[in-house]
Amino acid sequence: MRMNNLIYVLLVSLFFVSCVDRDERGITYLQPEKTVVPLSVNHVRIAELLASRSVVVPAVGKIGFFVKGDSHYAEVNNRQGVFSADRQRWIPNDSIWLNNTAAQIGVYYPYDLFQDTSQKLILKAIKRPVDGSKDLWSNWFTADNVKMNIDLELKQLYTRLRLTFVLDTDALYTGDANMTRLYVTGADIYSGALYTPVNGAYGEYTGIGIFDPGIEQVKIVGTDATSLDAVCIDLLMIPTVALTEPVTIVATVDGKVMRVTIPKDKLGGTLAAGRLNNIVIKLRPTSLVFSDIEIEDWNVQTEFEAGGAEFTVI
Repeated sequence: MRMNNLIYVLLVSLFFVSCVDRDERGITYLQPEKTVVPLSVNHVRIAELLASRSVVVPAVGKIGFFVKGDSHYAEVNNRQGVFSADRQRWIPNDSIWLNNTAAQIGVYYPYDLFQDTSQKLILKAIKRPVDGSKDLWSNWFTADNVKMNIDLELKQLYTRLRLTFVLDTDALYTGDANMTRLYVTGADIYSGALYTPVNGAYGEYTGIGIFDPGIEQVKIVGTDATSLDAVCIDLLMIPTVALTEPVTIVATVDGKVMRVTIPKDKLGGTLAAGRLNNIVIKLRPTSLVFSDIEIEDWNVQTEFEAGGAEFTVI
């Protein structure tokens, strides 16, 4: 009887050992769900920029993949991905294999070879290029060898502060109106941060309290903020979920340092990612004054079509 029990225990132990395997890629899985499959994404949706719909978007784009490292998956950092015309899916250039355990995966667009920080994307507040080439979108999801039909909507990682400067008709400025410097200050203003693609977290903020985009000299002209001649400084900013104090714009005009404060309630108490904050500032003989603000969603959802044909509004 004791011998029979011993044999039974040995057989059960051998059964469980046989259910655990590790393939040549170093991926651990359990039978019978031992099949590993390559990661792919059905659709990747991003945002068209409201202010620059005429900008031609590349016919073929590239995305970047991150995978959180754990006991089941090796860490993956910034692996390039493209759209496969054959498979009609987005795939990494070097396959990422999924087993029966959920992997935590981040995707961003557009791919940047120099985003080489482990498990992070580097965010930098800058003066936004007209072509939107520094805009950044990302999102994360989980997948395994069963959950594979992924439709992913990427979200803007920056907030946008668009400052329009005009002359005040009630107190007309009579100098040259040459603005030679501009910077943004406040307890919740940052010049940089790190973003974790596999969970959507911001952190490790730098340049706390001030952001200087280093503008070139511009001349403030006209009184109409909608005019094509109006000076517009378009800034990509690090998002802030909850403002603790007002945001201050400091400008040097004709050698004079002027400040204008934007109350935090006028900003909705936040500088949220994916928002476009349109602010009109008027120049008076001795000061800058806050005139108007309009806040809107930066995004209109679009889809990078199969074959990468182009981005089209859906």
